[in-house]
Amino acid sequence: MLPTWQLENLTIDRLAALADRLISFHEAHLGQSEPDSGRSPNASLVIGLCGALGVGKTTFTQYLGKRMGVAASEVISPTFVLLRSHRGNRCHLHHLDAYRVQDDDEWWETGIDECFDDPGTVTVVEWADRFPNSMPRDTLWLRLRDQPTGSPETENGAGSELRSMSVHASTPMLSDWIQAAWTLDAQQEVPRS
Repeated sequence: MLPTWQLENLTIDRLAALADRLISFHEAHLGQSEPDSGRSPNASLVIGLCGALGVGKTTFTQYLGKRMGVAASEVISPTFVLLRSHRGNRCHLHHLDAYRVQDDDEWWETGIDECFDDPGTVTVVEWADRFPNSMPRDTLWLRLRDQPTGSPETENGAGSELRSMSVHASTPMLSDWIQAAWTLDAQQEVPRS
């Protein structure tokens, strides 16, 4: 079984730093042959981004886009258009919001399969857990949660300034890749939920 890392006490700045490191590592390895990693030199990065409404999925995607050279104001939730694509400095960012996608037919009608096959890109799918069997085998799964602080206004996590994130690489190659991309602070292996 592949590890799932649980990151706790993540501030907005820490989430931004994690996004920055992920994209920096991805871009640094574009066009490079890595025979031991199993990743193609122009492999795309597919992120299944999960979590409740308002937990920060689009904000995290904005951080990814910012690192890629896409203005945060350009990376908005694609809830009504479903899929938006942005040209970054070195690669494209495809951003799909599956919250309103009704079924597998509508899922494939978005053209997401072309995004998955687009070399060197980063494809982020919000609400990917609604269509887990339609995601690529080597998806990087990120689940954001509000982290309750114990104060009355953050009961049940609502309005919390802190987040936790579960990070699960779905293949051994991706697991090795993500470990190299992020030095996970206080890394703790937890069972996959």
